[in-house]
Amino acid sequence: MVSQRVSVVTAKLCHIRFTLYFLLVLLYLLTVSLIFFSQLGKSPYYYYHPRIKNIRLALNNLPPLNQYGDADTEIGNNVINDVKRILFWTTFFGVKDYGFGIGRDVFAIAKCPVNNCETTTDRNVLNQSDAVIFHPYDVNVKDLPRHRAVHQRYIFFFFEAHQSYRNYPIFQNSVTNINFFNWTMTYRRDSDVYDSRYGNILRRRLNQSDDRLPATLSPEDSPPNPSSFWQLNELIYSSTVSNKTKTGGLVRDQL
Repeated sequence: MVSQRVSVVTAKLCHIRFTLYFLLVLLYLLTVSLIFFSQLGKSPYYYYHPRIKNIRLALNNLPPLNQYGDADTEIGNNVINDVKRILFWTTFFGVKDYGFGIGRDVFAIAKCPVNNCETTTDRNVLNQSDAVIFHPYDVNVKDLPRHRAVHQRYIFFFFEAHQSYRNYPIFQNSVTNINFFNWTMTYRRDSDVYDSRYGNILRRRLNQSDDRLPATLSPEDSPPNPSSFWQLNELIYSSTVSNKTKTGGLVRDQL
């Protein structure tokens, strides 16, 4: 008699466990299905951002992604404890770190006045990245981010002025051709980020003689790899923020 009761109780417990397992699995499948179907139909440019007039103001308004707790860094009288992550989505002529480096220390090495930034090539942290950089020459239109966070800035990184650039796949693709990029980082002074890595033109001083002008760079000193051009110790370049009043849009018409 006792054994029969034990058997009945055991059977009921097994039935309850099976029911609970079934409900948990069903709930999991429903959750995954909702997430999956909610993302269908959203192209990479679904989350397009409004125009931004000032890159520094935009960066200051970006929400913090990581908190380093006590590892605060003082810059002047300000304490910065949020890190802005910059993701190199493509290579730069095959160079993964764009000749700049990976991590936070590279900004100190470059003597950048702001060191609350870090660079990475890890695509697993795409959703946690504030800026995503693309080099048109290395863009594979079939290898673009599938999802785009609302806080991110997609940056068009280009330093060449060549008539054949219009034939790059990135400019022939309907997704990346218009309104894909938020900011431009080029040799043009009306870019969001102006970078003169290949040299720039400066106004000559009235009291400067010809014999004091800097020597020209000989062909022997110019490396064949464009990505290593500004790694020469003799080459000094600067990145500045322009007063550009327009961003994104028809990038190909700006070059």
